Amino acid sequence: MNSTREELQSTREELNYTKAELNSTRKELNSTKFEVLSAREELNSTKAELNSTRKELNSTKVEVLSTREELNATKAEQQSTKEELNAIKAEQQSTREELNATKAELQSTREELNATKAELQSTRERLNSTKVEVQSTKEELNASKAELQSTKEELSATKAELHSTREEINETRNELEDTKRRLTEVEFELEAKKECGDRPLRCALKKGRLSKWDILYSCDYYNKVFTRRQHKNLRNSWRSLNTERLLGIKVTDKVIKLIKDLDETSTCSEEM
Repeated sequence: MNSTREELQSTREELNYTKAELNSTRKELNSTKFEVLSAREELNSTKAELNSTRKELNSTKVEVLSTREELNATKAEQQSTKEELNAIKAEQQSTREELNATKAELQSTREELNATKAELQSTRERLNSTKVEVQSTKEELNASKAELQSTKEELSATKAELHSTREEINETRNELEDTKRRLTEVEFELEAKKECGDRPLRCALKKGRLSKWDILYSCDYYNKVFTRRQHKNLRNSWRSLNTERLLGIKVTDKVIKLIKDLDETSTCSEEM
């Protein structure tokens, strides 16, 4: 019986150790065991009192019977405690496995976080590089705009110079046309002097009063019906002569003077 009690005491100590390790997860069980211990102490006190007043065998048998019942109860309690301990150990094992799984998940989360941070750093570096590139592009764009503005100004200057050059060319052409006209007048005057001889009134050649129409006093045109071939010849040598209106008309001194008067009137109107 003493051996059984020692085994029970050892089991209780193991149970108390396990309960302490699980951080008071079984406080109710400890409280119950404390009540059992208190009851047992009261029982021992009662047994001591009963032993002193009753020394008869019947009381001893009753005590033995009571002790046996207590032993059976204690064994049953021990069995229940062992089962509870096994359940607690199984729960502890499950908790440890869950803890290990949580740690593994935490490790995976940390690795994912580190990868995300690295990607974020790489993205920031790319962003900074892009900003630098954008700034460089803006500077290049500003330089291109400045160059474009300079090119536009140079183009405007070139256009102005081109316009001035064209005006100069037109003036040169007019001067050339005038020179050709004067040359034709001189040639005509020489030819008229050779062919017309003493016909100063018919030729109407007086120094300082020559005009482009005086070429009609030439023997090729004077007193002849003006033809399209003659018109073409005059247009090739002197473009400013509008001789198309003379087609089919006989070129006489009166016709020549009329054309000259009309031309002078037209020139005066344009000048006004």
